Amino acid sequence: MSDTAFNQPTPYTLHLDDELLEVTKKKLRLARFPDEQIDVRDDDWSQGAKVKEIKRLADYWANTYDWRAEE
Repeated sequence: MSDTAFNQPTPYTLHLDDELLEVTKKKLRLARFPDEQIDVRDDDWSQGAKVKEIKRLADYWANTYDWRAEE
């Protein structure tokens, strides 16, 4: 086993390449989403994440999230 202790957090430095970040944001803006299921209650996530939540997250990551602040 390496010097990294089993099941222990390992510090790292995040660096996002400018081109990769721009491509990621572009893909988030271009993403297509299915229609929301109408036969499942809003609070029922048994069929997976709600489309409106995924859309909200994609918009946040593309337009609001400060990727550079995390570096």
